[in-house]
Amino acid sequence: MKILHTSDWHIGQRLHNNDREEEHRMFFDWLKQTVITQNIDVLLVCGDIFDIGFPANSVLKIYYSFLTSLIATNCRQVIITGGNHDSVSTLDAPKEILKFINVTVIGGATDDPAAEIIEIRDETGKTAAVVCAVPYLREKNLRKSIAGESFDDRERSIREGILNHYLQLSDLTKTHQNSGIPVIAAGHLYVQGAVISESERGIYVGNQAGVSISAFPTGFGYFALGHLHRAQQVGSSPPAHYSGSPLMLSFSEKHDKKRVNILEISDGKILVTDIKIPAFRKLISIKGSLAEAKEKLASLNPESQLCDWIDLDVEEPVHDPLLMRLYDDFVEDFNTKNDHFKIVKNMLRFADRKQLDTFSADSGLTLSDFNEVEVFEKLLDQEGIFEREDLISCFNQLLQMVHSTEKQD
Repeated sequence: MKILHTSDWHIGQRLHNNDREEEHRMFFDWLKQTVITQNIDVLLVCGDIFDIGFPANSVLKIYYSFLTSLIATNCRQVIITGGNHDSVSTLDAPKEILKFINVTVIGGATDDPAAEIIEIRDETGKTAAVVCAVPYLREKNLRKSIAGESFDDRERSIREGILNHYLQLSDLTKTHQNSGIPVIAAGHLYVQGAVISESERGIYVGNQAGVSISAFPTGFGYFALGHLHRAQQVGSSPPAHYSGSPLMLSFSEKHDKKRVNILEISDGKILVTDIKIPAFRKLISIKGSLAEAKEKLASLNPESQLCDWIDLDVEEPVHDPLLMRLYDDFVEDFNTKNDHFKIVKNMLRFADRKQLDTFSADSGLTLSDFNEVEVFEKLLDQEGIFEREDLISCFNQLLQMVHSTEKQD
């Protein structure tokens, strides 16, 4: 039996306000072919299906089109869990219908942990593996707020709640474990020591208090993790892997090798391998003076299926208003005349001028590096508001209304 582990699709994500729907469609075409060629029996998706809680209809169409396309493949079961970017109601709304095409959706934590336990049967009907399909565990699922509680006490309580949830699942699957049936634990959370990228700046907010992988119950045979966008192994006994996002979600990921993990189960053992996901477009960073940048841009050769996107960072020694105008004209002219390359992020800095942007003073980040939800979450951070899920849900609905209006215009 083969299980394909993937996560963090972030369908609907826009990189510096550039649409990525075509890129996602190409990924799903590739994923379907991989399911076929690798003879995948089960597809396991560990959270952050969508980039925002209430995605546009065009985004939902991509999602449903992919799921229905799997009917014609050898994949017998799809298991989808919700992430912190997902709305539980959005994921769960069609779950009863999706059951008819063997898609199991667990959008949010359930009242009974047993509802998260899914038996995977082989062609003979025998249980070959068990998946504990744990979605993103929100703070309200783990604890009750206590007036006057310190931040450290709050984090400790969240960690204990996460570990207790997995302990319950381990106890409920003891019979399978004792019978030699592999139990796979899915999760959407931050594990201590894992490497993050720019697209995960808010990773420590919410219930991501940094759980140590060694603290989890030992009965699981594999941890299928989502939440971090860099594919990486964070534990070896048992193996614990982030499959990472299929697309590069920020320029900090431009050198990442995107992949999916394949779990081959035989005689109660799990063999883990990975398959590289093709990059349908490159993310390119160019730095230097304006003259140097022009030279580097002129030397680029088109190699990707889609238009490559460029982060242009130009620094000149002395402030010059004329140069600012020439720079803006150059960027506009470059994007107008190029079909294979597009400058989607750009910055002109002068060494003799101190950066005043509070976003970039320490990190080199500007407001354009953050999406709308991240800016809203930073505002909540500044105000010390931790019970934020309803506020973020309302903000997401307003944001979706704005984006829908923009598309109509």
